[in-house]
Amino acid sequence: MTSERSESSTDGSAGEIRTAELMVLLARVRAELTTVLSDMGPAAKTASLRIIDDIGQHIDRSTSPQQIAALFGQRHASFLAQLAQEFPSLTPTELRLCALLRSAIASKDVAALMCCSVRSIEKHRERLRRKFKLQLGENLVTFLAQRRG
Repeated sequence: MTSERSESSTDGSAGEIRTAELMVLLARVRAELTTVLSDMGPAAKTASLRIIDDIGQHIDRSTSPQQIAALFGQRHASFLAQLAQEFPSLTPTELRLCALLRSAIASKDVAALMCCSVRSIEKHRERLRRKFKLQLGENLVTFLAQRRG
């Protein structure tokens, strides 16, 4: 009985993480469509606006930004534990941000997921670069992606 319960909770967690990943993908598609709207003709623009609206409604109903960030934290738990041990000065917010950045999510999407401005994400990224002692040519996302966990 106990093993059945733990298996189902693991499956549920995996499903929640998959849902979060899909929400991030939808947010990316929505952002990209919004970016290219000005280059579209009237018919394509109307169709794209409908798609953007549909995506927005689906995202809003499915998973909150805080839930998505928390689920990314769960998915990257071993990575985050190792990172926290190696860099003990990282805050919980910075650790969540590292999980999102490691997944190569654009800063504006991360900002939406963390309910803050793009400028706040940029400042967090600057602080992370300092804490990780990254040189001018080193990429933060690459640094995070190359770490085990």
